[in-house]
Amino acid sequence: MNALETTEISEWFEWLREELPFGGVRLPDEETAVLFIAQAQQLAYRAQGVYRHLPDSLRQKLIRAVVVYKCWEAQARVASRILLREEPSLLPSLAATLYIAPTGMSQRHHVVEASDGIRYVVTVPNPGYSDKLQATEAICNRLARLAGLTVPDCAIITLGPKLLGSTDNKWPDWLRGRGTERAISCCGSRFVEPSAEPLCPLVSPPRDAETRNILSGTLAFDIWVANYHPGRLTFATDPATGRKRILSYSFSHCLADSDWGAFINRREFVEPCCNRQLFSGAQPKLKNWGQRLRQTDLNQIWQLAFEMPPSWYGYNRMSLARVLDNLSFRKSSLDGEIDRLTSQAASSRKLCRAVGGCPSALACRNGLARTDNIASA
Repeated sequence: MNALETTEISEWFEWLREELPFGGVRLPDEETAVLFIAQAQQLAYRAQGVYRHLPDSLRQKLIRAVVVYKCWEAQARVASRILLREEPSLLPSLAATLYIAPTGMSQRHHVVEASDGIRYVVTVPNPGYSDKLQATEAICNRLARLAGLTVPDCAIITLGPKLLGSTDNKWPDWLRGRGTERAISCCGSRFVEPSAEPLCPLVSPPRDAETRNILSGTLAFDIWVANYHPGRLTFATDPATGRKRILSYSFSHCLADSDWGAFINRREFVEPCCNRQLFSGAQPKLKNWGQRLRQTDLNQIWQLAFEMPPSWYGYNRMSLARVLDNLSFRKSSLDGEIDRLTSQAASSRKLCRAVGGCPSALACRNGLARTDNIASA
């Protein structure tokens, strides 16, 4: 095999890794995939010898068809030998069919309608922000659900070239500049209109036991995943029961604001100012939530990591593995972190009184504590 053939196989493997999951076909191991690509190339060479001339476009289509079919055939062969029922995917794949509008001020989040008829908030790639943003949202969304918090459903939303190329849609300039000849996969979560009443414990302190319990659970979760943004809760109406529920949303500030390097190297949690009031008398609830979070099974998170498109975590598998390992470490040390922050609560409240109030409370009153990714379960 010469250098040119090796380079072409590498390019075809990258294409296979990015595009194959969209069709619901699993990517085989690297050696098997390389073998399929080499066989497809040999078939293209034979076809070119028979017909004397084979256009490049037709050759590419032939190789794609052969490789995809062989991957599907291998998956079907394995599935026929397994009697156990295959588990459903943690990240269903949907196609965006209609652009609705941007949401928030960052231009990172946009509302689209998917092929299932439901509206989703999609996170588009942003060269000026972390390339781990979409993986952060997907991982922490699943962690919050496993912890017992109410969160939106998460999915892979594919933005096709036609939708990206439409001049009527308000995509950011950096997305238009990347070219629209290929589809991109984005992390999407179900959308709900934000409630008129902000949920901030410093503006409107919770009085009922259920709300205080959920807020304590959210704070314990923030300690675990190093979420530094205070305002990511809202009221959402359950369409089945009509009852209002507290919804956790916008996980882009988790994992040290999507800065995985800082999250991996930082062992302690910096207390978000807006949650200081929760420490007053909330230690027993935080302890209970700490025990609950320590029992969270991270096997689903590892499965989710294999299902995520590599572009969501910057194609850095080593960094992804280290983040999951650090989550496991922080989970085992939650009690110590809760005790440390509780002991600092008194001095923190004194500081807020000394400066004339908590800055985060003023932000909530001015409507600045909302994030741009508002989604519903």
